Amino acid sequence: MASVDMVGSVLALLVIDNEGYRLLAKYYNLSLRSVDEELDFEKRIFAKASKMAGQSPECEILNIDQYVVVFRSYPDFAIYIVGGINDNELVFAEALDTLNAALEVIFKGGVERSGIIQLMTVFLLVIDELIDNGIIQTLDHEKILAEIEVKTPTAANKIFTSVVSKLKLSLIHISEPTRLGMISYAVFCLKKKKKKK
Repeated sequence: MASVDMVGSVLALLVIDNEGYRLLAKYYNLSLRSVDEELDFEKRIFAKASKMAGQSPECEILNIDQYVVVFRSYPDFAIYIVGGINDNELVFAEALDTLNAALEVIFKGGVERSGIIQLMTVFLLVIDELIDNGIIQTLDHEKILAEIEVKTPTAANKIFTSVVSKLKLSLIHISEPTRLGMISYAVFCLKKKKKKK
C-alpha cells in the first residue's frame, strides 16, 4: 500500500438516496461540529452532484469548498467519498470501483437502495474492510469478500427485515458516526408506512 501522504485519506464516506436523504454517513477526519453541519454538507454535495450525475457506470468527480468528492451513481442512491482538495481522486475512484465490485457480487448485479438497507450489516462490513479510520486498506474486492465471508444474510438481518415487514414500517434513516474515537453507533429510525388507497 502506498503511503498516506501520497494518496491522502478518506475524510468521509456517504450514501445518499436519490431524494437527498442520508442512508449512511461515516465521517473519519472531517471536522464538522454537529449533525446539522454534516447534513448541510451532505445536501450541498447532493445538490451539486445531482446537476452532473447520470447513472454512468463510471465515477464522477466534483470539488466543493476545500474538498474533492468522488461518487458513483446507482438507480436510486449514490456513494460519495470525500477527501482533501489535494488528495488523489484516482485512488478514491479506485476505492469506489472496489466497493462496487464487492456490491455486485453480494447483490448479484442488482445494487439498489432496498438491498443496501436489507443487508446493512454486510454493507458496513464491506466498508470497514475497505476503509479503516480514513485509510484505504485494500483495492481488492475478493480480499474484502473473503474477510467477511459473504454467503447469506445474517440471522439478525433476517429478524430485522421480518419485524419491519410485519409492523409495516419503513426504514427512513441510518447513520453511523465514528469520529468520536472508539465509540461507534448506528441509528435506525422507523416510520409507519402509509396505506395505499
